[in-house]
Amino acid sequence: MQIYSNKLAANLKQSLAPIYLVAGDDILLQNEACDEIRKACSKKGYDERERFNFETGFDWQSWNESCNALSLFSSQRIIELRLPSSKIGTAGSEAISRYCENPPQDTIVLIISARIEGNPKWVKAATQAGVYVPIYPLDNNQLPSWLKQRAQKSNLTLAHDAAELLAERVEGNLMAAAQELDKLALLLPKNSTIDRASVGKAVADSARFSAFNTFDHAIDGDATSACRALRHLQEEGNEPAAIIAALAHQLRNLSQLKDFESKNKMADGMRVLRINRKRQSATTALVSRTTVNQFNHFIQLTAKADTCSKSINKETAWLLIEMVLLGLAGKSLPTQRYHLE
Repeated sequence: MQIYSNKLAANLKQSLAPIYLVAGDDILLQNEACDEIRKACSKKGYDERERFNFETGFDWQSWNESCNALSLFSSQRIIELRLPSSKIGTAGSEAISRYCENPPQDTIVLIISARIEGNPKWVKAATQAGVYVPIYPLDNNQLPSWLKQRAQKSNLTLAHDAAELLAERVEGNLMAAAQELDKLALLLPKNSTIDRASVGKAVADSARFSAFNTFDHAIDGDATSACRALRHLQEEGNEPAAIIAALAHQLRNLSQLKDFESKNKMADGMRVLRINRKRQSATTALVSRTTVNQFNHFIQLTAKADTCSKSINKETAWLLIEMVLLGLAGKSLPTQRYHLE
């Protein structure tokens, strides 16, 4: 079966499955889900723990033999397999699928993977034989509620406006958010109510702004957040060339989607380009409101930014990147055309 992480605790209280697959890109949520599984297993007597890390040349036959061998030190054990990607090759897919057909009663296998891409055979087998827990990153609307719930675990009450400010300060970085709440729990008495002023004084601006987070803001039409994120990247000392490479990749995808749209095959385009399901609505809206000529204009500005980034005109490169972000957000500047003349 497939369940979401917020339902995992209740599921573990009912019974233990022979196989658990926890997959996603958020380290904090993934680690905490795995910890819940380990604690539940420990309570049921699964005291022995073996760990395997998939890497080049991984011996799947030995792994299968280990999983099916009798435990040496305990009557029950948990075997962990960590995968850096869901693409594990034919041998790996067959090994896991074969194990799922008849897992031993004294063993629980915990597979920890990065985000699942596509629909691998082994994932289907693990889901049918056990429990699949996909870990999805929280979006900006979900984060304040998550922060309030987490504060309650530390006997603190987080006011809604304080939760919104904290969410802004640690944008997308749940690890930083958890650390900030832990610090507040140490600084404040139990059962305290945390207001916006307390957050403003105690919490540093530890927002994690990656290039793709920045582009997501632009695609959402949030020009202010996109520009703020870009400035944060610049202040952190990032080279514009790295941002430009990511922007060029994004623009290529959007241009291809525009072509799919012209053929009334947008759904096919989303699948071919592997656009995250949560991003498809905003991406579709952007493609619809942007013309082919505008995309070409953004590509030209990006090419000019690339040239500037390799010279002494790095400030101009940052300015051009910002212009593209504003254009994607629907806020094109009249001065853009002068940079291409």
